[in-house]
Amino acid sequence: RQELPENLKVLFRGVCMMVPDRQAIIRVKLCSFGFDNNDDLSKKFAKLYYLCEDQLSKQKHYDFGLRNILSVLRHAGNVKKRVRDLDKEEEILYLALKGMNESKFVPDDIDLFKSLIEDVFPAQKGTKPQEYPDLEQKFRNNFFNKGLDKDRAQFIKKIVQTFETVEVRHSFMLVGVTGTGKTTILEILTESLSEGKEAKYKIHRMNPKAIEEPFLFIQKKLDVYILGVFTMIWKRCNEASSMTTKGNNWLVCDGPIDSIWIESLNTVMDDNKILTLSNNDRINMADTCRLVFECEDLRNATLATVSRAGMIYITEEDITYKPYIVSWFLKNKDIFKDQKNKESDYLRDLIEKKYFTEAFILEITINKNLSICMKTSWLIKIKNFLLLIEALLLSKKDILDKNFLEKVVIFAITWSVGSLYEHDQRKVFHEILRNLCKAPIPEIDGDTTIFEMSIDNNTWEPWRTEENTNLKKSFESFSSLLIPTMDSTRAIFLIEKVASVKIDSSSERTHPCLLLGDSGTAKTSTILLYKNKFDEKKVLKRVNFSSATTPTNFQETCDDELEKSGNIFVPFYDKNMTLFIDDISMPFVNKWGDQITLELVRQFCEFGGYYLIGDADNRGLMKKIEKVSFVAAMNHPKGGKNDIPNRLKRHFFIFN
Repeated sequence: RQELPENLKVLFRGVCMMVPDRQAIIRVKLCSFGFDNNDDLSKKFAKLYYLCEDQLSKQKHYDFGLRNILSVLRHAGNVKKRVRDLDKEEEILYLALKGMNESKFVPDDIDLFKSLIEDVFPAQKGTKPQEYPDLEQKFRNNFFNKGLDKDRAQFIKKIVQTFETVEVRHSFMLVGVTGTGKTTILEILTESLSEGKEAKYKIHRMNPKAIEEPFLFIQKKLDVYILGVFTMIWKRCNEASSMTTKGNNWLVCDGPIDSIWIESLNTVMDDNKILTLSNNDRINMADTCRLVFECEDLRNATLATVSRAGMIYITEEDITYKPYIVSWFLKNKDIFKDQKNKESDYLRDLIEKKYFTEAFILEITINKNLSICMKTSWLIKIKNFLLLIEALLLSKKDILDKNFLEKVVIFAITWSVGSLYEHDQRKVFHEILRNLCKAPIPEIDGDTTIFEMSIDNNTWEPWRTEENTNLKKSFESFSSLLIPTMDSTRAIFLIEKVASVKIDSSSERTHPCLLLGDSGTAKTSTILLYKNKFDEKKVLKRVNFSSATTPTNFQETCDDELEKSGNIFVPFYDKNMTLFIDDISMPFVNKWGDQITLELVRQFCEFGGYYLIGDADNRGLMKKIEKVSFVAAMNHPKGGKNDIPNRLKRHFFIFN
C-alpha cells in the first residue's frame, strides 16, 4: 500500500473506476430474497446509508459500504424466509438495519441514528426489535453460574447483537477499552449456544502480536516450509469443525490489529473463506468455524479490513463499574458466611453510597490539583480496589466489625484510586476523602497523610519500618546491603497481600504487582527485600527488559526455568517462582504503536502460558505453566519513556 516510484508509474496506464449504484444493487438483492416492495425499500435503504455517512461521526470502525449492505440484506432475507406476510416487509428491513448497525455505534451516535432511521421509515416508529427470551434466559443462568451480575440489560443486549452478527458473518470484531467484558461476551454466548446441543461451541484463543512474524503463518527453512502457529491452530479448528465431528470452533485473535498480519487474512474474511499461504497451500474454512478479533481499537486497520468483518463496539458506558462490585459480592460470599450482623450489606452500602458516589468520581476526575503519573481507566481502579479489600478481609481471622470494615474501604481506596499520585498531590487526595466523603481519618500532620497510615489493631497507626534481622550477616558484603525503609515496608505489605489472592480457585497463579517510580526510588531494592522473606519453597527469577528484548528471547528465558510435570510445566523442583520483570516498559515500540514483547507477557498473565514455536511438530500447542507469579517495575511513562498497553495494565495491581 505504498506509492509507486515515478519510473514504475509510467509503465502502467490509468483506469477509470465507476461508483457503484447502491440502490440498483440493493433492489436486485431484495428481489432475489423475495421482497415484493423492493423498489421503494431500496430507495429508503440507500437514502439512510447516505445520511449516515454524511451526519454520523467519523470512526475507524464505521463502514457503510457494499459488504455491510450485503450482510444487512442477508439478515433480512433470513427473516423473510420465515415471515411470508407482504405487509411485514418494511418492518423486516427496518429491524435488520437497526439491529445490524446499532452494535457498532459510539453512544453519541446512537440517538442520531435512531432519529435518522425513524425519519426514513416513519411508519415503523416504535416497532420493537426481535426478542430471544429463551436465549436471554440462558445468558442470565450462565451469568449466575459464573458469579456475574445477571441484571445488566445493556450488557445482555451486546451479547444478543453479537449473536445476530454471528448468524450473518463468518468473521467479526469485538472492539472496546480494556475491562468492558469482550472475553466474557464470547464465553457466555458460546456456553449458552452449546446448551442442549450435540455440536458444542469451543473457543481457541491466541494473540497474533505475541508471535514474531516468521512463526505466525509460514516459515521457510532451507527450502522447506514449516507451518506457523496461526496456520496450525487454523487447521485444527477446521478439522474439528468437519462434518464428521459437527463441532463449532471459533478462533479468537486476541490482540492489537495492524495492517500487516490482518491483511494476510483478507481472503479468509471475504466470501472466499480460504487461507492462502506462500507455498501455494489453500486451507478452506468450514461452515461451522468463525474468525473473531478482540482488540482495544482499530487505529491501524484499513477500510478493507473493517468492511470484511462484523463490528460490535463496547464502551465503558455499556458496562460501568457497578457490575464489578455486584460480581465481587457474589463470588466472595464465603468471607461473610460466619458473620451475624449483615456486614456484607454494610460494606456494600459503604462502597456504593458513601465512597464511590458520583460527586467523588467527578471530583477525582476534574480536580486540577490532581494528575496521575500513569493513565488507567476507572474499571482498572475498581478491580484493584476490590482485589485489595479481598486480600485484607481474607487475612482477618476474627469477627468483622463495622469500624474495621470502613478502615479497610478507606485503605483500599487510598492504594487503588490514589496510588498513582505524587507525594505533594496525596495531601489533596487526603482532604477529598476527609471532607467530601466524610472519612474518619486523622488530619494532615506535616507530611503525614492517609498514605503514611496502616491499620493496626483496628486503629490508624503510622507505618513502622521492619527490623532487618540479617543486618549483621548482610554487612559482610557492603555492596549488597539493603536497609528497609517505610516505603519498602509499605510496598512489601501490598505485594504480599495482593499475592495472597489466587486468580482462580483451580490455579496456583496469584495476582501480579507493578511498582511505578522514577529512577533511584529503590524499586529493584524493594523486590530484593521482598525476596529475602521467601521460604525454601519460593524462588525469584529476575528478567531485565530492554529495547532489544523480543518475544522469542523472553519465551526462551522462561523455558530455561521450567520442567514438565504431567501435562503442565512448573519451575524446577516444583517450587513457586516469582518472575520479576525489571523495566517492563523498555521493549521497542514498533511503527504501529505496539510492544510485541509485552503482548506475550499479557498472554502469559491472562492464559497461564504461551504457544510453542520451536519444534515444527508441536508448533501451535499451548504450553500451560503453573506456579509462576509476576512482579514488575518501570519508570513513569513521561519524558520520552514508554507506557505499557492498557490491556496489560488491567492484570497488575499498580502503585507509585
